[in-house]
Amino acid sequence: MADYLSGGRIQGSSTAPLSSQLTWNAVQGSANQFQVAHKDFSSTISDTVWRLRFKLVISNYNQGNSGDNIFMFMGMADDTNNAHDDKDAIGLYLRLYSGGSQFFNAAHNQNYLHGGSHSGIGSTSAMVAGTYYVEIKRTAADSVTTTIFTDANYSSTWATANTHSISGITSLRYFTCHVGEHDNVSNHTLDGYIDDITFCDGDLTTVDYATDFSTTVSSANDASDNSDWTQPSKVAITSTTQDEKSSITNVPAGTRYEETDTSKIYYRSGTPYTAAWVERGTAPSLPLATYGIWAGSSAPSNILDYVDIDVIGNATDFGDLTIVKYNTSGAADATRGCFAGGGSTTSNVIDYITIITAGNATDFGDCTIDTRGRCGINHATYGTWMGGVASSNVIDRVTVQTTGNATDFGDLTVGRHNTAGGHSTTRGICMAGESSSGNHNVIDYITIATTGNATDFGDSTLAREAPAGVSNLTRCVTGGGYSGGGVNMMEYVTIDTTGNATDFGDMTISTYGAGGVDTASSSGRGCFGGGITNQDTIGYITISTTGNATDFGDLTVARGSLGSVSAV
Repeated sequence: MADYLSGGRIQGSSTAPLSSQLTWNAVQGSANQFQVAHKDFSSTISDTVWRLRFKLVISNYNQGNSGDNIFMFMGMADDTNNAHDDKDAIGLYLRLYSGGSQFFNAAHNQNYLHGGSHSGIGSTSAMVAGTYYVEIKRTAADSVTTTIFTDANYSSTWATANTHSISGITSLRYFTCHVGEHDNVSNHTLDGYIDDITFCDGDLTTVDYATDFSTTVSSANDASDNSDWTQPSKVAITSTTQDEKSSITNVPAGTRYEETDTSKIYYRSGTPYTAAWVERGTAPSLPLATYGIWAGSSAPSNILDYVDIDVIGNATDFGDLTIVKYNTSGAADATRGCFAGGGSTTSNVIDYITIITAGNATDFGDCTIDTRGRCGINHATYGTWMGGVASSNVIDRVTVQTTGNATDFGDLTVGRHNTAGGHSTTRGICMAGESSSGNHNVIDYITIATTGNATDFGDSTLAREAPAGVSNLTRCVTGGGYSGGGVNMMEYVTIDTTGNATDFGDMTISTYGAGGVDTASSSGRGCFGGGITNQDTIGYITISTTGNATDFGDLTVARGSLGSVSAV
């Protein structure tokens, strides 16, 4: 759908849905081919009173000279079997054969659809290409009336027919559309579609189901999308599209239209309201800003602030978390960041933000445990968290673009909290941490896309808790931590190998409980922000080279025990 912006700009797609219909294609030439599309109404309908309406379009009609026929049936049936099986059914029957063509009011009491009781509607040459509006009403157990109208208001009658003595037809449940190509003859063609279905069950006025075969319908109870229709090859829901620009009316000259899927730019030429769209070029592809966001604090808060990692300077307010958080943990994909756990003490709350768009966080779902101080791992699809208070070995994860609760992934080799880590495209690293037995130098790894327990990777150069981690898809660097006091050390591992960590350099300050953000593209920077006790310092490194950190700027509020996210 087009988005109308200020300054005479419109943004939209190059194409937009025009319409969707349940189409059929019947071409005589093969012996006894029968297919059926159906919609299950979930339970049987009334055996005495109901009303079915639909738009019927016959778009391609060719009456050949061979001896047998094509037929169509559209209506209610008691099963989903093909048209040659015996069934109870009430509906509209179309027959095309060498002697003519006709609409029929059809009622079948355990007959196949080419048999049964048919009452003709109109003359033998009545069926021609065109648009019809069909109403089938069961007004009593033994009476049904089929009427064909010429208008969408169902007010101008073209032809009608009644069928009686049908009380044995019961337990109808499925709206069905059958195609029958009977016997091996040729030259008959019958193409078209139905649309705008409404159904009233138990009375003749209250609509219980409606569909125009668009994505969703909200005009009636039980309105449904197209996913619950069974569709064979000859009877299927098809969609058409149009140029979205062409659907916009009353556009002043000079209006700019930007196609979001092609990046093409168009301007409206000519005089207002009688003009054309003229292509003027293609907008350049611009990279997303490389934002890094910090969340929460050791004095639990809802603070979110951010920097553009490629631009040295101070942080800016981003918005607020859904609750105050202490020692929350971040994980992200390319566009969305999630903060898991943390609270005034612990919690299972997961928040999410859109990384490129400043604003308040939204509830995502829940972790499998109440905790804080986890190691968050980014991935193109999954957000994964490891460990947590108190000395947990739990690993759980979410699909970042799908809100909902986390699911169990596996276990760490050693239960611990206040860890740090990083990721490649396939592997996540969890380094250091604390448990009831003290600080650890353990490094674990997981294969992010495959659930299971973590595996030993190697050892950190120092047993410590609460470092911060950054990575560039190849190398993971952890900085700071607590080992009898805050430390300024940094160390690194190469993520897709195993082995012990190596010294990288020194941070700008000695601290612990900082948050790390990074970018794998452009500058390849990692930034360490904040720390205990109440630091506002942001320092940065180039992850691919070793050396000491350099001052980047300041957070909006001095604080420690931060969560952090940045895009994959």
